[in-house]
Amino acid sequence: MISRNIIVAPSILAANFARLADEIQDAPCIVLALSTGKGQASSVIPGVQNLMLAARALGIGSVPTTLHAQVLERVYALLGMQFIPPELRENRGELDAARKKKLPKLVEQGDVRGELHCHTVAS
Repeated sequence: MISRNIIVAPSILAANFARLADEIQDAPCIVLALSTGKGQASSVIPGVQNLMLAARALGIGSVPTTLHAQVLERVYALLGMQFIPPELRENRGELDAARKKKLPKLVEQGDVRGELHCHTVAS
């Protein structure tokens, strides 16, 4: 009997995600199921399950997966796009900019040269 309480070490998960990113390019078809809604009512899972069942009936195998953040940059590269950081994901033209590899550079901690405003206990 197999226990349902299996704990997988993070290093094993990371290795599996990396393997997925390396081998996904060999898949003849990749379906990305996306939702713009929030909450359970907008879940893509029922639709994905129906799609997989229909594919199975046609003799086509499929594997459901969510792509971990560790391999997301590789997926963008596979699609020929520049990685879109979460801060830019606002449906304001970032997909076109990523395809053209013209996303704006975000301000990073190393770019900050000082504080603009601060308080002390004396203020």
